[in-house]
Amino acid sequence: MAVAADGYAHARFVGEFFDGPIDSYSAVSSDNGVATAGVNPPDMLIVAPVSNGTASITVTAFGPGGTATQTFVARVGAGSVGVARPAAAPAPPPPAPDEDDTFLPVEELPPVAETDESTTDTTDPGVPTEALPPVVVTEAPSLSGSVSEQIIIAGQSRTVDLNPFFMGVVQGWEVESSNPNHVEASMSVAGEVVVRGVTEGISTVTVTATNDLGSVAQAFRVAVRRSTGATDGGETTPTIESVGDGPEFTVVIGRSVRVELSEYFSEGATGFDVSYNNASGGRVDVTVRGSVATIRGVQEGKIVITLTATRSNQRVTQLALVEITPL
Repeated sequence: MAVAADGYAHARFVGEFFDGPIDSYSAVSSDNGVATAGVNPPDMLIVAPVSNGTASITVTAFGPGGTATQTFVARVGAGSVGVARPAAAPAPPPPAPDEDDTFLPVEELPPVAETDESTTDTTDPGVPTEALPPVVVTEAPSLSGSVSEQIIIAGQSRTVDLNPFFMGVVQGWEVESSNPNHVEASMSVAGEVVVRGVTEGISTVTVTATNDLGSVAQAFRVAVRRSTGATDGGETTPTIESVGDGPEFTVVIGRSVRVELSEYFSEGATGFDVSYNNASGGRVDVTVRGSVATIRGVQEGKIVITLTATRSNQRVTQLALVEITPL
């Protein structure tokens, strides 16, 4: 999306970019100093320019089966969309040559500079900016759900995305740890918090989202475990971690797929489980034996499930998307 720094805001109806039952949307900018983003109910995304630069805009859809996101880049700069360019001043007439002037042969004339193609206007031919209203903050940010407790090992870090847990236009973020001696917390990009375990203990991390009309805070607990766990026969318990990005599975209604859960976690896990919220109508039926999960399709649609691996006092989770298709 190309937006002029001193132009109007841009709007898009984001409903066409998501599928499935959706309750609400939210949007956030990775750099509110470049562009701000918000969603006017039910599904109008508004991106407002602030200053020259680029920012990633992330739109989140919330539904009974979980959440889904779409991310794109907003380019803010003069000469993009909606900027009236001043007409070039007419060139002065060339001076009359003196009688004794001599003209260079054609082959000795200086070369004409080539056109710089990088200045080509890449105007987005989408919604006309003159028809779009400027972004107006009509209410303070609000909460959407709650963040679950995070368990990490001392000396390790984890990034927690808080964007899905806030709604409305967010113009600024703050983060604070109740006990930095146990947990250090910092904001890496807008809405994403990096928590680092310092020493064994529990701390509450509070994230505050603000705009011109107010603020709202979301708090969650972070438990730090010892870097060297209990021992088995004198050997240190290895630390288990999730492996790779969240997997996606496809299953046909009435049929099943088998998933080897150990493939999505590092070595050392001794127990595995799968959990999910099936209140939306029972889209899947899952059973776990050992490290193998059997997922049976029940109702067409999509659902987010949580894969879990455990060992001693360690517990690691990974989200996965299951799509159930008709026969």
